[in-house]
Amino acid sequence: MALVLTCPTPALAQTGTVVRVSPSLINLQPGDTATVEIWVDDVEALYGFAVEIHFDPAKLSAGSTALGDFLDEGWTAFDSVDIVNGIIQYDMVQVNPSEPKSGSGVLMTFTITLLESVSETNLTIDSILLTDRNGTEIPCGVENGVVRMYENAVFLPLVMR
Repeated sequence: MALVLTCPTPALAQTGTVVRVSPSLINLQPGDTATVEIWVDDVEALYGFAVEIHFDPAKLSAGSTALGDFLDEGWTAFDSVDIVNGIIQYDMVQVNPSEPKSGSGVLMTFTITLLESVSETNLTIDSILLTDRNGTEIPCGVENGVVRMYENAVFLPLVMR
C-alpha cells in the first residue's frame, strides 16, 4: 500500500466524498498566522491518504504540519513543507490493527502566515489520493481555500435624536 500512497493522482471532479480546506475563507493581516485543516467528508473505509497543497510563497509561508484526529497514527511516508516553491505534501497510512474509518474528520493540519498585503491568494489542493485498506483509490471531490487580507474596520457610535 505504501507504493500507492507515493503516487498521488490529480484531483477528481466532486463526488459524494469531498476533501476540503477548512476554513474555506481565512481573513488575515500581514504577519498573522492561522491553523488550516484538511477535512474529508462522507468517506467510507478510509485507511490512508496522500495530499499536495499549493500556495503562493511570495504571499504566504507555511509550516507546522500535523496528523489530524480522523485516522489513527500510523506510517507517515512523506511530510514536507517547501516554502520556496509553495508546496505542502503529506502522505500517511494507518497500520494494523487500526480499523478503516468512515464519516468525516480532519486528515491533517498546517499553519500559514500572511507575508504581505494582498487582496486574496489561494490554498489549492493540487492532488489528493484516498485509499482503503487494500490500497484501492476512493474517488473524491475537492474544495480549495482562499486567504484574504481583512480591512481594519472603524466603528462609530450610533447617535439618534
